Amino acid sequence: MVSDLDGDGKDDVLLLSETGKQLSYAAYLYQQSQDGRWEYTASLGYPHCDGDLEALRAGHFSLVPSSKRDAMIDSRRLTMNWNRTPAFENCPKSP
Repeated sequence: MVSDLDGDGKDDVLLLSETGKQLSYAAYLYQQSQDGRWEYTASLGYPHCDGDLEALRAGHFSLVPSSKRDAMIDSRRLTMNWNRTPAFENCPKSP
């Protein structure tokens, strides 16, 4: 996905790597530095819940304000892993 995800006027890149397993994927955020170079800045935290992969494929992703920046996948908030240590959260309960 290529889009201005943080509202700074410059495109960001979310690289999605699917593993072939139902809920397993890796997502890496690249942003442009002041001098225009692309830098790896974050990965998407865990867990991966039902519907996340489909929502990402459909472009339903944004960065949202927090003490750092979180991600919205459809209407679910997920912590971005800015220091490469997984951030574990609970998936919403299935109806």
